[in-house]
Amino acid sequence: MRRLYVSDLDGTLLLPDKTLGARSRAAIERHLARGGLFTIATGRSAASAAAILGALAARLPVDAIVHNGAAPAALELYRAAVEAGLCPMAYTPGSRLCYAGAPNRAARGYLDALAPLHGAARDDAGDSLRAAGALSMILLDDPDRLRAFLHERCARLGLACSIGKSAYTAGLGVGEVQAAEANKASAALALAGELGLGPEALCAFGDNMNDLPLLLAAGEAYCPPDAVAGVLEAIPGRIAAAAEEGVARFLEALDA
Repeated sequence: MRRLYVSDLDGTLLLPDKTLGARSRAAIERHLARGGLFTIATGRSAASAAAILGALAARLPVDAIVHNGAAPAALELYRAAVEAGLCPMAYTPGSRLCYAGAPNRAARGYLDALAPLHGAARDDAGDSLRAAGALSMILLDDPDRLRAFLHERCARLGLACSIGKSAYTAGLGVGEVQAAEANKASAALALAGELGLGPEALCAFGDNMNDLPLLLAAGEAYCPPDAVAGVLEAIPGRIAAAAEEGVARFLEALDA
């Protein structure tokens, strides 16, 4: 059976230092050279993923699944965040990063950290986003303020939101918004369909809860032994840890 192999990046394919190991790169290149199908599924942006993959990115037979497979989020929510005195930051399909309002310290740190990948972020109250569409939206602020702003609005607009801890400023939260039906699974199934393949032809690798819908939707699925508990409980298939380049080992055995 012709298969589409889909791998998460962080915690699954990448080494602990967030780079693609030489063994993994060689194994993927060999698989592609033999006519195999391989792509990545990641919460990273297209620019971030491309920076890691380098020249290999152009050789993937299908588009990478980025932003966790996000579909366009509502422009209404972006504008509401501006009116509420928040600083929304949104990614467009071209991996352009936009923001509006006055960035707080956390938001400024986020924008500055991503500038090498995306260039200077565009200060955009929403006009260009209307044409381009926002793939996902990020807010960095007080967690309680984010919950009060996001939960009711996202439910009304059919959007999914998650609120966690900000890596940029201690004590602040990060709210991430995307279309409720968008995830790595829906994106991977759509890509497989474009190739004339069904779910049974998907083989997926992942380690975190944002990978679980994809792992459960795939006909074959594997996770490393240090995956989060929810994934380990749901997915019996195992590959070696990312530090041991488990995906590469799998592909090597497949192509031997």
